[in-house]
Amino acid sequence: MSKATLPDWPGYLRRARAAQYLDVSTTKFDELVREGIMPAPITRAGVKLWSRAQIDLVMHDCDPDGAEGGLASCDAVFPQL
Repeated sequence: MSKATLPDWPGYLRRARAAQYLDVSTTKFDELVREGIMPAPITRAGVKLWSRAQIDLVMHDCDPDGAEGGLASCDAVFPQL
């Protein structure tokens, strides 16, 4: 997949796709879930799925420029990301 064409992200993502969505390794994604930074998955038909909307909420609840406007700094939310 070229950088010019992004995938049409589904509403629910499997683990590898969720990590790809965040541009982190699956190991890092697992760590973020384990630490409660990223939401826990739901299970449907034996498949673990993460809500893209919930992931987006986490990402939008931090400020990439530091703690501005009452939001937590993304560096505090995602240390060593």
